[in-house]
Amino acid sequence: MDKYDQEVILNKAAVSSVLAALTAIFEWQEEGG
Repeated sequence: MDKYDQEVILNKAAVSSVLAALTAIFEWQEEGG
């Protein structure tokens, strides 16, 4: 695995984390926060 592959994996992990956080925030707001 070269440096580029590692960066792509890290980017995918970061995107997944952000999407998970946004989803949690939206669900929390829909429940009335």
